[in-house]
Amino acid sequence: MPTGNCKRVMPQKVADGVNSVLSGVMDATGMPATIPGGYPQAGKTGTTDAHEAAWFDGYTPQAAGVAMIAADGSNPYFRGDKSRSIKGIRTSTGVYLNGSGGSDAGKIYRAAMAGALKDKPPTDFVSPPDEIRYGKLIQIPNTDGMTYSQAKAAIRKAGFRTKMWRVWDDSEPGTYLGSDPEGKAHSGEAVALKVSKGPEPAPEPAYAPPPPQQNQPNNPGDNQPGNRQNPNPPRDQNQPGDNTGGSNGRGHGGGQQNPPGTTRPR
Repeated sequence: MPTGNCKRVMPQKVADGVNSVLSGVMDATGMPATIPGGYPQAGKTGTTDAHEAAWFDGYTPQAAGVAMIAADGSNPYFRGDKSRSIKGIRTSTGVYLNGSGGSDAGKIYRAAMAGALKDKPPTDFVSPPDEIRYGKLIQIPNTDGMTYSQAKAAIRKAGFRTKMWRVWDDSEPGTYLGSDPEGKAHSGEAVALKVSKGPEPAPEPAYAPPPPQQNQPNNPGDNQPGNRQNPNPPRDQNQPGDNTGGSNGRGHGGGQQNPPGTTRPR
């Protein structure tokens, strides 16, 4: 690496933050470019809108590399009205191109970097401080006594974003109630500005379904032995057609029955 005419253009902690951000690319679109061997690495994909070229730029704490694959304008295949997109082309080596930097150029980068780092132990990036990772902790302005518009302007001027939060309150609808959180927050964080939407309405009465109808219990004595009704009750002895006789004395047995085992006196 040349050492002459080099100067630092950003603080070390900012550079560490950039490394942290670009390391996340390797878990997304840059995954096909991941160097085997467990090396901490960072990178960035690049693709033209028409898929005429694709790049992958990546690095570890020890080495950096760039790979590109693009349409060759001098090739007869890309001349005339034909698209110069590399998407969908199969190369002479049998590789199918999908027109993305992470997949097409990334595979070239991965192979080259794996050879450059062979037998070299992995080295970790320096983790950025929380001030870089999350932003500075600064005081949220006190907005007591302000209107919503005044509070919004004051909080944004201090370096925060704002969002409206409508809440139930006994005050008039539209009344500014305060901010959340209060105290300190990270620069750029969203601060909610609470605004009244009026008193909370009374809850609607809860619906209670009617109890299921139940059959009325029978008289306890109805099912007792001896109390059951005979489905075929005996007919009246004086009903027409009764062979035991009737009030006129006609019939085989007269008008009176004898007890079982007795005979009628003659």
